[in-house]
Formats: sequence, C-alpha cells, structure tokens
Amino acid sequence: LPIVEPEGIKLSIEFCASPTMSINRFDDAYAIIKEVDHPLVGLTCDQYHFRTMGSSWEELEKADGSKIFVWHLNGSEDMPLGASYNTDAVRLWPDDPKDCLDQKRFADTFKKIGYNNDNCIIEIFRPEYWEMSQEENVKKSYEVTKAHVEKYWND
Repeated sequence: LPIVEPEGIKLSIEFCASPTMSINRFDDAYAIIKEVDHPLVGLTCDQYHFRTMGSSWEELEKADGSKIFVWHLNGSEDMPLGASYNTDAVRLWPDDPKDCLDQKRFADTFKKIGYNNDNCIIEIFRPEYWEMSQEENVKKSYEVTKAHVEKYWND
C-alpha cells in the first residue's frame, strides 16, 4: 500500500472460480478486504466466478457495496457448481437465452448494498465470441452492457 497510496490507486482482489485458486469464493475475498480495512483495497465481483464456486448470496447481501470496486458482468451456461469443466468456454452474454445467472438478483443486490462505482465491465471469454471481429465484439459488448444497465439498473 505505501507504493500506491500516494497515487490514490485502488487495489482490487478478484476471486476466481477454480478449485485450484487460493481465493475462489466471494466470502473469502470479502473477509480479506474487511481484515485489511483500507479505503484503497476492495474486490472485483465477477458474476460467473460468484456462481461457479457457489459463493453465498447471504454474504453478498450483507456486504458493504463501497468495498466492491469492479463488477464483472457476464452470463453462464447452467453447469454443476465447482465442476472442473466450468471454464471460460461456458460464459455467455448476460441475458442470453441459455444464461442461468440471476441477472436481476445481482443488480438488485448491488443496489441494495450501496454499490455505486461506475465499473460495470462485461467480461466474457467464450471461444465462439473470439471468432467475431474485434469491431463486432466491441459493438455487441456495448449493446449487451447498455441493455443490461437499462433493464436492471435504471429501473
């Protein structure tokens, strides 16, 4: 922190939904930032990672939204929790017909806990999306993110 503090740079821990990662659940990442208790230390909440390793909605619902610095928006195929084949290949655009994530619950919960950062970033790594041109991908990402914000955040 002494290196970044003078610059006001925030550090964000992202839990990753893989059994081999040291921090793979929201609950554990949030416990770390609470222990550190510094205004420049928070976490990145990726919806895919949240669901894939079975993070607790109850823990998210009682979190301090100001401690969440980045919200990774995405969808997911309906896969068993914790499965080793839960890879980026099963990520989807949010609200895709095959998306099993409760997009409304995420948005409602983030509002309820006071999330007010402007960092809602779409993050998908699905292989068939890589086949799109960069321009097509950026345009689709923009459209999906905008539609999500209009549908769930600005209601």
